[in-house]
Amino acid sequence: MPERNICHSLGCRGVCCGNDYGHLPGSKEWFLKAFPDASEVHSEEDTLEKIQKGINGVYYFADRGWLYFSISGICPNLSEDSECRIHNQRFLPRFCVNMIPGSAECHEAQRIYEKNLQRAKLEADV
Repeated sequence: MPERNICHSLGCRGVCCGNDYGHLPGSKEWFLKAFPDASEVHSEEDTLEKIQKGINGVYYFADRGWLYFSISGICPNLSEDSECRIHNQRFLPRFCVNMIPGSAECHEAQRIYEKNLQRAKLEADV
């Protein structure tokens, strides 16, 4: 059962739950618990390219104790009602809970979401 998403409770659509990337120390095993359908790619640059090209999915690259990842599109763990399906799991990636509602990062995620939504609408009209 999904755990209550505080951002959703505040009226946010969970737009930061996707189109994210980064790198973290550790192995791919914990990441694959959270994202079992993630696809391994060949380099850190490949993870970023997926977001830039709008290729939806979760991607990772492991190298010398570091895990490089990207979530292109909406996070697969976000339910249709914007609740996180894995929020109450011990293996939840820290990047999933580090976003502070109303922070600069939060507003940037909103801005990117709105920009992408507007672009998608324009492309649909063509």
